[in-house]
Amino acid sequence: MATTCRACDTDFAGVAAFDLHRTGEFAGSGGGRGSRRCLTMDEMKSKTKKDGTPLFEFVDGEVATFKTEEDKAKLRALGKKET
Repeated sequence: MATTCRACDTDFAGVAAFDLHRTGEFAGSGGGRGSRRCLTMDEMKSKTKKDGTPLFEFVDGEVATFKTEEDKAKLRALGKKET
């Protein structure tokens, strides 16, 4: 099943892609807000792995990363094609 971010309403094929789209620092114990936020679509499209390949893939309207076998399995279970 896909994971939807409640902050930006983006669908992700798995938890790994969801986790990677969040950036910034968590709020500290002092009650500050922190700088945690979602990456924009443009930021996700520009992120690359060390070998220069895209970090995020976009499949059937969902954001996926094929960094883990978990994401590949979830896409297959949803009947989605890996591109």
